[in-house]
Amino acid sequence: TSIPSLPGISTMESLREAMPYFELILDSGCSQRARQFLCTLLEPECQPLGSSVTPPCRNTCKVVAEECSDFIINILDLSQIFKCDNYPDSEDECINLARGDQCFSKETSCGDGSCIPKRWKCNGVLDCKNGIDEVNCTTCNKYQYACESKDSCIPLEWRCDGNADCEDGSDEINCHQEEEMVMHSHASPCPAGELRCVDGRCITLQQICDGNKDCSDGADEANCRIQYKS
Repeated sequence: TSIPSLPGISTMESLREAMPYFELILDSGCSQRARQFLCTLLEPECQPLGSSVTPPCRNTCKVVAEECSDFIINILDLSQIFKCDNYPDSEDECINLARGDQCFSKETSCGDGSCIPKRWKCNGVLDCKNGIDEVNCTTCNKYQYACESKDSCIPLEWRCDGNADCEDGSDEINCHQEEEMVMHSHASPCPAGELRCVDGRCITLQQICDGNKDCSDGADEANCRIQYKS
């Protein structure tokens, strides 16, 4: 028996083997959209005879894949389910699970009935069809830290000071590797608001955990609990 709606899982046996991993993802609470996404794949709506199953939309896959990346294991081809290019982007061909009367607590409304994660707002990418997520964005200067919610700036010296100054608490996330970089820094200081890599290169706080290895040893991307969307 084939499982046409599940990329990378083609038999009932492989589906049974994958179920514990699905349960792990759901139990972790890593994404508010995970249950909708997996249920749409595992229990698709009935279609007329001869019609193909309608999959979830690509954007929902991206949300779950980002938020649950720590639980997506490259085993039994399970990761194929979270390769979001496998899913259509047009709502004529897929189910937009992020469309409804209300958004989840970690989401923001596009104003057209659809929702996106708050972290996608003001990230330089038009995620809402109407582009409203890139309107009225706060621009921080080099002496300020941009809160992950993108709606406020705080002084750089408030970053990792033990107090959550951003409303979303993002200024106190991933502080461990910043402390390690300071401990391994060279005697010659970097400019104000920057940290020194082991190789002597200076980087800004915004370059830590941004998805790009700016230090030659990759220390700025080590032990990141979050990854910024590219």
